[in-house]
Amino acid sequence: MSSTIKDVSRMAEVSTATVSNVITGKKYVTPEVRERVFSCMKKLGYSPNIAARALKANKTYNIGVIVPDITNPFFGEILKSIQAELSRTDYQMIVCDTDQKVEKERRMLTGFLTARQVDAVILIAPRLPVESFPQNINMPIVIVDRPPFMNNSKLSFVYSDNRTSSAMIASYAFNAGYRKFACIAGPENVPNANLRLEGFTDQLSVYGIKKDQIVIKRIEFTFEQGFDAMVQILAERKSDERIAVFVCSDIAAWGALEAIKTGGVRINESIGLIGYDDSFFSRLLELSTYQTPTEQMGSIAGTIILKKLENTSYDEPETKVSGQLKIRKTI
Repeated sequence: MSSTIKDVSRMAEVSTATVSNVITGKKYVTPEVRERVFSCMKKLGYSPNIAARALKANKTYNIGVIVPDITNPFFGEILKSIQAELSRTDYQMIVCDTDQKVEKERRMLTGFLTARQVDAVILIAPRLPVESFPQNINMPIVIVDRPPFMNNSKLSFVYSDNRTSSAMIASYAFNAGYRKFACIAGPENVPNANLRLEGFTDQLSVYGIKKDQIVIKRIEFTFEQGFDAMVQILAERKSDERIAVFVCSDIAAWGALEAIKTGGVRINESIGLIGYDDSFFSRLLELSTYQTPTEQMGSIAGTIILKKLENTSYDEPETKVSGQLKIRKTI
């Protein structure tokens, strides 16, 4: 005979309401009691009937998460932190990869909003133009890694200041003695890519470096395109030029670093390279980069979405987080 919630409450010496709160995460339960309840559930082999409870509560206990590229470690780190928050409850993630395509992103978001397969949505680094974003939002949405662009109580934003951080990169490169600059930027339809390029070029203009003096390459954030863009920069560079290259994504910066090595150019002497994100492999490659607090953003996003689901009047319009410059051996 299978165990019931009453069996768990008797063994743990708590009420069935407390066991329910431990399972759902709806109300605070002390860590000691929570651990005791979970221990008793394990001993009794008790597993809550999520499907039945979902039907009764008219919920799916699913949260849709839309990500541009699941193979990019930057997004993987955010996903992992979101999952860590959701794992304390019965909510599960349904992850959709847009393959960096705006139309797929629009279709997935519309599907989540209309099909009622999820109770809430987390959008990571969305590319949808403001004018294309749905107006009739019927469920909580948290947008990660993009500054606020709409005022709606259902929407919350968790982001870092891409413009300021990129200006910091420009200042560091200039103060390090570089006078020639290049930027391997992201696609024009990616808001953060534009903010990073603007922050970099605007700060250099303060030092008298005009935008038309900066070599700019627009790419998708991939290893291959980062490699190709760097090959072009090296081919166009005069042999005696010392140039600082800002790559607006670490995964593309890895490709650029490989191109520099393949080209036989001395890193940090003829070429200075700095990325953006500080994904795990950047530390192994000793790549200088800007560390975006991915773990913090994912954790905050997960916390906010759960609070919105628990309390329909909960409104947290925006949360801005700060990262830091990580200078290693490439600049």
